[in-house]
Amino acid sequence: MAYRSRIKYTAAQKAEMWDRWQRGESLNAIARAFDRPSSSIFGKLSTTGGIRPPPRKRSRLSLALSEREEISRGIVSGLSMRAIAAQLGRSPSMISREVKCNGGATHYRSSQADVAAWDRAQRPKSCKLAASPMLRRMVSRKLRSNRLSRHASLKNDGLGKITNTVSIRERPASVEDRAVPGHWEGDLICGSNHSFIATLVERHTRYVETKTVINALIKQRAQVTMGIIQITDLGSWD
Repeated sequence: MAYRSRIKYTAAQKAEMWDRWQRGESLNAIARAFDRPSSSIFGKLSTTGGIRPPPRKRSRLSLALSEREEISRGIVSGLSMRAIAAQLGRSPSMISREVKCNGGATHYRSSQADVAAWDRAQRPKSCKLAASPMLRRMVSRKLRSNRLSRHASLKNDGLGKITNTVSIRERPASVEDRAVPGHWEGDLICGSNHSFIATLVERHTRYVETKTVINALIKQRAQVTMGIIQITDLGSWD
């Protein structure tokens, strides 16, 4: 049994096919006009649900064939990408990408580059994972080793915790009633624009130490990494 070779319909043939379909001709009638089986015509019309797609047109931002011919002539003349871009009023990066994507300066041909650009602009495009089995296997393999549960947390490993600390609940009972002098309490208040207020309070007398705090911070300022520290003398209070 002889099989017919596959036919690649030209733009004119596709336009005639749609014209016949919009005039109400059946699939069998259109197929007879092209001497093809009706399944071949159905495959072309069904991709857009039987609705004629809008005519393709180039974006005003893309290079025209005449511009690609100027690029080809510029390359032959030994001009740089920047000089060619200046002649066309285009960015040098655009001209450089155009030449690089079409064989480089040695193999650049304007007509071939124009056809290739028209083909690349075809939409919709197939997904890269669907078109590349090797890439699909690689992504699948990497996902099996890196995927974690959304409930997983690194806190159980100690991340974000301060180690070797003593809880405030474990302080001596004598500290609770503030009856014993000599217990000091420090505090650091962070404000806006990297401003800070550090205080040191004696818990029994409620005396606020200022001079000692200032001198200690000045002495250790090389180790202070949190920005500008503002010390204020709050005085003593009852």
